Amino acid sequence: MRILDRKRAGLMVPLFSIRSGSGWGVGEYRDLTGFAAWAKSGGFSCILTLPLLEPSPGQASPYASCSFFALDPLYLSIDEIEDCGGREELSAVERQRLEEVEGTPRVSHAKVRALKE
Repeated sequence: MRILDRKRAGLMVPLFSIRSGSGWGVGEYRDLTGFAAWAKSGGFSCILTLPLLEPSPGQASPYASCSFFALDPLYLSIDEIEDCGGREELSAVERQRLEEVEGTPRVSHAKVRALKE
């Protein structure tokens, strides 16, 4: 069956709007799985996000992407990557910064990017 052979309903959601309690304050790719399950239970079959592309050096906007194929590593779940130590490898000062960005209603991409790099 072709995808356009029938009507579909979907939702548009910025990834930062579905931040989980285990993320680093910006929303992560893995947060989409829980949201997708919830959307499917409501009868939706599509999810649209804002661009998740890696910005060009010196740019903050995913609309100024260095590639249309490069997903932004900002949204990786560092705690889930086997070769990364995640939160355990952060210094006390970095852990404090992470707690601050996780606890705010506004997303601070620059602060989280600095912690994840």
